[in-house]
Amino acid sequence: MKNYVPVPTFVHSNVRLTIADREYAFLNQPLSIYGIAGIRWPHFDPTSHAGEFLKLNAQVLCKQPYTLDLGGHITVEEAFSEQTKKTTYYLGVHIEMRAEDRERLSKTIAAEGFVPESYTRKFPRIPASSDIPDMPLRALARAPTGVAISFEIMNLSPSGILLCSDNPNAAAFAPGAGIHVEVEPRRLSLDPFKFDGLICRRTTDRLSGKAGTLRRLFGIRFTNISKEHKQVFLDTLRTVLLRLQGTAQNK
Repeated sequence: MKNYVPVPTFVHSNVRLTIADREYAFLNQPLSIYGIAGIRWPHFDPTSHAGEFLKLNAQVLCKQPYTLDLGGHITVEEAFSEQTKKTTYYLGVHIEMRAEDRERLSKTIAAEGFVPESYTRKFPRIPASSDIPDMPLRALARAPTGVAISFEIMNLSPSGILLCSDNPNAAAFAPGAGIHVEVEPRRLSLDPFKFDGLICRRTTDRLSGKAGTLRRLFGIRFTNISKEHKQVFLDTLRTVLLRLQGTAQNK
C-alpha cells in the first residue's frame, strides 16, 4: 500500500479582520480556500461572537502577492490541554468566497502551498460516509451533567472520534469534561460499542445555509473502553477500511 502524501492545503498570508467596526491585523497566517483558523484571541470572549459575520482582507504571500477582499463568519475553537488543565480559545473565519477568488487561491496553493506539521497525525482519520455500508453515522452521548443527545459522526480513528450537532443542548458538553458515548451500528451484523472519553476540543461554527443556527464539533479521545467493546470497535474499523480499500482498487 503506497504511503499517503498530503497535498498542500494552505498558503501564507497577512490578514486584517473587521469585526464590529474594529480592525485586527495578523501576520503570516495559514490561509485555505475555506478560511483561516488557530488565531489565539485575547481581544474579547470569542464564544459570544461565534457565527457572526465579518470582513476579511487577505494579502496572499506568494511569488507574485495579491490581495483578496472577502467575507465570512467567525468560528471558535476551544482546545483543552491535559498538561495545564486549561482551555485556550482560538478564532477562525469560515470564508464565503467568490468562484473566481476560489479558483485563483486554489492555483496558488497547488503551486506554492504547504501542509503544517501540526496537521500530520499519528493515526489517520476516516471520514464518515453513508456510501460505506458499515460506517457508523450516529452516536448517543451523555455529558456528566446528565444531558444526552444524538450526534452525527464526522470521522473515526483508532484513538478517538469527531462528533457534530446543531442541537443547542450540545453547549453542555465542554472541553476538558468526560463524556460517555454509544455508537450505533449501521448493519445488524455489527454491534454497538460504548466508551468513555475526554473532550479535547470543541469548535463552534455557523451551519451553512441556516442563519443563526450554530453547530458544534467535538474532538474526543478514548479514555476507557472495555475489552469487549474495544474488539467491536476494532472489528468495525477494520470492516470500514476493507470497504475503502476495495472501493479504491475498483476505481
